[in-house]
Amino acid sequence: VGGRLTESDSQHERTFATCKAHAESLEDLFRQVAKLDEAEREANTALLRSRQQWTELDASHAEQGERVHHLAEALAALQQGLADTDGELEELRAYLEVPR
Repeated sequence: VGGRLTESDSQHERTFATCKAHAESLEDLFRQVAKLDEAEREANTALLRSRQQWTELDASHAEQGERVHHLAEALAALQQGLADTDGELEELRAYLEVPR
């Protein structure tokens, strides 16, 4: 009977050691999963930040494009105004007979 208990104790010890090794492996896996979850949260945060920056940049470019368009219109109006003024000056010179 004593031999059987020793054999049974030995079997229990091996089973316990195997269970302990599996438990440690599971704990390692849980830690790795937690690290992956954290990395995912950080990646999602970075992605949201990038999207927000892209949206702001896109809006800024649209605003700058509008400003450039208005500036081009203003320059065209000034150019036309200068051309009209030059024409009027030429007419005035001709009328007053002022040489160039």
